[in-house]
Amino acid sequence: MSKTRGYKADVSLLKSVADFLSTSIKEKQIRSLPVDIKRFIEDVSELQPGESKNISPERAIKLRGVLVAFLSIHDIVKTPELDKLLDGFNSIKTLGSAALFFSRAFDEIYLMLDKYPFREFSEAKLYFVDDMARKRLVEINNELESLVTNKNEAKKLKLNKIINFLNPENVSSRYSVSYKAKYQYISKEESLETYLPAHYKITLNKIEKEYRELFETHRFPEKKKQQLNVKKEQEIQRVHDEYAYVSKKMKEDQDFDVKILTYEPLSLYPEIKFSETEVLSDGKLKHKTRYSHLRSEVVNALWYKPSQLKKSDTVADILQNYNHAFGDVYYLEAD
Repeated sequence: MSKTRGYKADVSLLKSVADFLSTSIKEKQIRSLPVDIKRFIEDVSELQPGESKNISPERAIKLRGVLVAFLSIHDIVKTPELDKLLDGFNSIKTLGSAALFFSRAFDEIYLMLDKYPFREFSEAKLYFVDDMARKRLVEINNELESLVTNKNEAKKLKLNKIINFLNPENVSSRYSVSYKAKYQYISKEESLETYLPAHYKITLNKIEKEYRELFETHRFPEKKKQQLNVKKEQEIQRVHDEYAYVSKKMKEDQDFDVKILTYEPLSLYPEIKFSETEVLSDGKLKHKTRYSHLRSEVVNALWYKPSQLKKSDTVADILQNYNHAFGDVYYLEAD
């Protein structure tokens, strides 16, 4: 590791890891590729033999977490080179307490989940956890929040960046998963930096084209043409002012939220419907139904205790509570 901030990695190590990731992505036909992994592969491809690259602590901590989640979601076994890179990222000492804890929380959580049953839905992984795992996840979340010292950390170092814990407050006894249609939108910071200027130019070109075609297809009196030209310039100025405002706020305000809508491609995503059982102050139980989509960039977890186990017809009940015999055979001992 370099004595400077960050992690100094040899190009041969980085290329080995990038080649391994590219091969795994192709072999497993992975479609939902995290932006950070895509960017890592692209950056490494531009490096020359014999070079070294210094990866900043901030990027290293984010990339390490993304890689840990990515390997788990797609059941990819690490190579020694990838292990070495992850260890190198984890050895950085110049990070704050919250970032160091955040990095180590990835390892603890994903190692803990290894013993729990799961199901897979379109590159999303859903784990079924018990009271013990739920308690530890809540502890990790509380400790992480206590270590955060500023707005930037509060935005980036959150439990939902590690795991999508669907119901930390109340246990669930039933669930179902179905597929819903979803239109895509751009919200990632790296993508916005590219697409915001592009959409600005597209919008200006569209205004110019509309008025050009309008003048080509109509014979307006000179006064009307002048009025339309004034209107065109006003539209262009409004777009210019809005673009300048949004660009400035994106750079200065961490909490400024920008999304660029797009209608293609339309994709299907898994939506989970699950029950929650809340114990009220008078001891009575309150049941409610919740909906949420399963995320593909991190694993999902449901705190789950099935009701009427022996009459259950859900696969999750069997995975959670039955003993695995062999193949697809599971059994439950008589009381």
